[in-house]
Amino acid sequence: MAKTETSPDAARPWQSYHTVYTNAKAGMDGVDKEKVQRIVYEVSKGSKFFENEERKEAFIRQKIENMRSRCAKITSADSSHYRTHKTVKSGLSSSKYICETVAEKRIVELEATRDLSRVWIHVDMDAFYAAVETLSNPLLEGKPMAVGSMSMISTANYEARKFGIRAAMPGFIAHKLCPELIFVRPDFKKYTHYSDLTRKVFRRYDPNFMAASLDEAYLDVTEVCTEKGTSGEEVAKEIRAGVFEETGLTCSAGVAPNRLLAKVCSDINKPNGQFVLPNNRMAVVTFISSLPIRKVNILTEKPHGQLYLQIGGIGKVTEHILRDALGISTCEEILQKASYICALFSHSTSGLELSPVSAQDMLLTDTPEVRLRKSISNERTFSATGDETLLYRKLDPFEVLKSIQARTLKKSTNS
Repeated sequence: MAKTETSPDAARPWQSYHTVYTNAKAGMDGVDKEKVQRIVYEVSKGSKFFENEERKEAFIRQKIENMRSRCAKITSADSSHYRTHKTVKSGLSSSKYICETVAEKRIVELEATRDLSRVWIHVDMDAFYAAVETLSNPLLEGKPMAVGSMSMISTANYEARKFGIRAAMPGFIAHKLCPELIFVRPDFKKYTHYSDLTRKVFRRYDPNFMAASLDEAYLDVTEVCTEKGTSGEEVAKEIRAGVFEETGLTCSAGVAPNRLLAKVCSDINKPNGQFVLPNNRMAVVTFISSLPIRKVNILTEKPHGQLYLQIGGIGKVTEHILRDALGISTCEEILQKASYICALFSHSTSGLELSPVSAQDMLLTDTPEVRLRKSISNERTFSATGDETLLYRKLDPFEVLKSIQARTLKKSTNS
């Protein structure tokens, strides 16, 4: 009797099971990813979340197959024909032709406007909530610990990350990965206090710094570097030393010609380190080319079908589709296959905006007119509930009017 061959995915179904909390963060380089995937799969199996993930995975697989089929119809011969005769016909081949020519033109335009004169620093506190709790309770030092509950984790310290535990992971799964994991209830009043202390340091270098959250900020230190005759690297060291002196907490930093690249850089030498991307074209292009596609946003806008590549993170669905349908895993490959992306992702191909960073962020300055705050937001994670009274109580801390008044801003809308 002949043996029935079993595919690897069928034998090991967890290998194709991807969630946001199976993606690596800083401090998770040596983690056994397959082990984490297997445990997450086994613990989640049978839950409503699991069933929903399975539905989404089936939808993605179908989408990938459809995209492969459409991609096969875009041939080199077609492209050559449309380039030679400069005619536009209906169908994917003409889409590819339009996208190629527009992409090439747009890339040349962007090169002409590339601004490498600014010095931006992105500061990111190291495992902030967990670090604050350890500062308050030194007995937690060196032990795997997470801020959160069995429902959801807000932050995991670096000891816990060695087990594959990370933010946005349900606590019961984290406990399965590391039975000795210590849970600490979040204390946002405490985190806000320490965040305020870090911001005192940031204001010394950029009074108009941009706070992305309690534990990270963007600073334009161009003028400081000029006035002091120093480099972004030295300023980043000063800021990190100042934060440690003020709080007793460590942070990491990224230095680059724009804020979005600085954010990517700040993650490279975590924890308690920094990375500098030089302000020259070759260094920037080389750095961007080697970035994994998860560091990039690909957005298609209707009705014009414009395609934007922007540093920031594309998410697991688009990453899955690009990798399995088009064989794209780096930013360089995105640029090489821009015409395919435009033709396959857009409903209309009347224009293509192709950029490793948005023009706005490339040309940002520190003038009040450009960097004027336009919104204030606040968010908290809590367990699912149908209790209307509890929901109203939860909404109360989200009121931003007091924050707006405190910053002497004019309120236009609430949403």
